[in-house]
Amino acid sequence: MKVLFIDEVSLLSEQLMSEIDHALRYATERPDKWFGRISVIFAGDFFQYSLIAATPLYSPIPNRNDRGKDDIPRRLGRLTWKTINAVVSHLSVTLQDTQTPLQLVVT
Repeated sequence: MKVLFIDEVSLLSEQLMSEIDHALRYATERPDKWFGRISVIFAGDFFQYSLIAATPLYSPIPNRNDRGKDDIPRRLGRLTWKTINAVVSHLSVTLQDTQTPLQLVVT
């Protein structure tokens, strides 16, 4: 099983998500499969950092007729993000607890 781990998912734009999907499809020679059938694990906190000059993954695609040069990669990136079929949320703050990171892993 091949796995790609991407940290700081909040810094990925829709355009970059489209490029990652395209690169994995090309590298695995599976142009008809999302991410080339490689398991991708995304980690990060959408409330931690936000993008400055690009479109965040969680942004809806506007329904308008005028299309810019980034419109197709944005739409493809959004579709790619919507294909994710499993989400694990960790809602508690653990790094501010009294336990060290090693103790958190062991327990």
